[in-house]
Formats: sequence, structure tokens, C-alpha cells
Amino acid sequence: MRSAAALLIAIALLAHAAGQGGPAPADGPLAAAREAFARGDMDEGVRQLESAVARGDAAAANALGEAMLDGRAGEPSPAVAKRHFETAVAGGDPAAHFNLATLLTTAPGGVERDLERARFLLEVAAEKGHAPAQFEFGRLLESEIDLDGPAPDWSEARSWIERAATAGYAPALFAMVRYADAGLAGGADPARGTGYCVAAAKGGSAAAMNEMGLRYQAGKGLRPDNVAAAGWFLLAAQHGFAPAQVNLGKAYAEGDGLRQDYDQAGQQFAAAAKAGYPPGEFMLAQLFERGLGTEADLAKAFALYTRAAEAGLAEAEERRAALDTTLTAEQRAAAEAILAQRRDP
Repeated sequence: MRSAAALLIAIALLAHAAGQGGPAPADGPLAAAREAFARGDMDEGVRQLESAVARGDAAAANALGEAMLDGRAGEPSPAVAKRHFETAVAGGDPAAHFNLATLLTTAPGGVERDLERARFLLEVAAEKGHAPAQFEFGRLLESEIDLDGPAPDWSEARSWIERAATAGYAPALFAMVRYADAGLAGGADPARGTGYCVAAAKGGSAAAMNEMGLRYQAGKGLRPDNVAAAGWFLLAAQHGFAPAQVNLGKAYAEGDGLRQDYDQAGQQFAAAAKAGYPPGEFMLAQLFERGLGTEADLAKAFALYTRAAEAGLAEAEERRAALDTTLTAEQRAAAEAILAQRRDP
């Protein structure tokens, strides 16, 4: 159980880069430091923070630790950042509790892993009202639920995630979609799930934007509308979200909510494929195989199917195997050259 919790914390907290602990005061040394960093004057930004730390400003100590992590204060140093976070924790700063929990979980150079203290710090930050910590603590509690038991209890995990959602934290709002849809620790309510999803999308969650597109396609919690679905896919795709790029590409390819346009479909599939997203590689391969929106190129199709198959996409393996019997020696050599480019460091 502890190893699962450790993995959850490590992955989840890394998703929140330093500096995501919450808004800083609108004036004072933190504001002056932010302005200095924004105009590229790193030395002045650090000077402002160090001066505030010397006066006992816990939030400044946390900000200085963050600057030590991301390189604004010179060569990144997790060990030095940890010292500043410890100072901020002693001063009661909730964001520092969250950041220190990250370091103690991921244990970058010079920092010793301490999962028990990381969990404690995360819970303290959550109790102090730190929305990212509330969300991550809820997810940690999710990982400890006995899903094989007669009645898995989602109530405590939900309560923490719901607190973060109430604070407007987009990842928590999006997480609440599943709780509402599935009726976890409450009755199933797809319409309420859609409400959470809209709020998360407005908060900048590309995954929520993509989910809104899927919900409009399926009529889940709202009236089906493929034009609206395509609009949401477009918004998410503009954020570089690969699943949305594939969904938008499919909408273009099928003329579903958009005018059919294989060239646009190919651009979306190519963007997802470039990001290494297997469904994007598969869909782009189909266009190359069939010559839709581009000249047919079986070598490129075979290479793309192979990449997607190597990532575990079963349908890509089926198409790769079928195409394998039709390739000429020249096409096979071209496909191998494409794959070699991808595999070479």
C-alpha cells in the first residue's frame, strides 16, 4: 500500500511545478521579486526574497526555495531549496508544506526520501486550505481504497477533492466529474458532472475541454451537439492536448460537426503523433495508407503503425501485420529508415 501511495505522490506532485502553491500577496517583497524576475533581473529578484526571509517572511522563504528549484536563483539546487522550504514550513506557510512534500517524495539530488513525513506535510497543507494539497491528498486517499472490498468507501477522498474543487482548482473540478458521473460517495448525476467539467475547462484544463467535446458527442449530461463538440476539441487541441488533437482530426476526417477536410485531419493527427501519442500515430498511418489528404505512402504508414503497435495499441499491430505482407523491398527499407530515425538518440 505504501509503495502505491509513494508512486501517486511522486507523479501527482511533480505535475505541480514549484510556484503552484497559491497566489502571493499583491504587494510587498514577493511582488517586487516577481516583477524583477519578469523583467529578467534575477539577482534583484533573489535580493528581494532574501531580504524578506531575513525579516522572517515565510512566504518569501518558500518563493526563494522555488527559485532555487527552477533556476531563477542560479544553478538549480534541490538541497538548498529544501532548506528554504524547511524555513517556510517552520513559519507555517502551506505552499512550503506542499513543496517540501514534493521533494521528500521525489528525492532529487541531495534530498533524502521520507514518505511518512511527505504524507504528513501534504495533509497539513490540505488542512490549511491549500487547494493543490487538498486535491493530491484526496488522490492519495483514493489510492488506499480497497477496491476489492464489498463496499469501497470513497467519501473521505471525495471530501478533500471537493474542497479543492470548491476553491476553483481546475484539476479537482475535473476529478469531480468522475465522482458525479459514477455516483462515488453520492448519487450519479451526469448533469452535475458536466457542470464540474465546464468549470474545469474554464479554469484552463485541456483534459476537461476534451471531455466536454466527448460529452457533447455522447449527449452525456446535455443535449448532443457535434458542432459544439468540435469546438471544444479545437480549444483543447490549441492547448497541445494530444487526445483532443486526435478527436478533432477525426471530426475533420468524418465531417462530424465540421466540413470534411482530410488535410486538416492530417495536421491534427500529425501533431498528436509528433507528441508520441499512439492513437495519433495510428490515425496518421491510416491517412498515409489510404492516400487521404496526401499521397499514399505505405512506408510511412507501416512505420507509424509499428510505433503505435510498440506502444501497445492492438489495432495498430493488426494493421501493421496486414501491411507487412504487401510491402516491396524498397518500401520496407524506407520504413526501417524512418523507424531508425525515431529510435536513434
